[in-house]
Amino acid sequence: MKKEIKIDSEDLINAFEDHSDSFEYFLDLENGNVVVFPKDSSEDEFEEEPAESEGYNREIVENNPGRFIYVDPIESNESFEIMEDFTSTLSDDVIKDKLISALSKRKPFRHFKDALYDFPAVQKEWYKFHEEEMEKIAYEWLEAYNIKGELIRKYYVEDKEKE
Repeated sequence: MKKEIKIDSEDLINAFEDHSDSFEYFLDLENGNVVVFPKDSSEDEFEEEPAESEGYNREIVENNPGRFIYVDPIESNESFEIMEDFTSTLSDDVIKDKLISALSKRKPFRHFKDALYDFPAVQKEWYKFHEEEMEKIAYEWLEAYNIKGELIRKYYVEDKEKE
């Protein structure tokens, strides 16, 4: 029986949502760490050692294919659907219309976040909704790889104390 690994939900969600093409993410099946490396694998000619990520380096990841799984970002249309789904839950027609309008513009992600800025209470609801939806995606992803994992919020206790 596989041991259950604890995975920082924020780290995994960041990996799913990073469409920058600048980084590669891997899940360490031994301890649940999400390892990140710059995507440009060409080493700087002045750099003496390869890039490391919290004690990991590419050689460790490449030489242990059964231990690490590459984390692909989700498709941007999935992220867009999450925003649409959230918008459909709103009862205030003025706010709903502003968010729908934001989603119809060029650069909808940016406009959506900008529109939410005007409605702090709704923005807070959005962050909760978004996190829950992304955690569902993360659990589906873990299940697809037959990984027994538990998502944890590493900084959750600290965040609660600040509120």
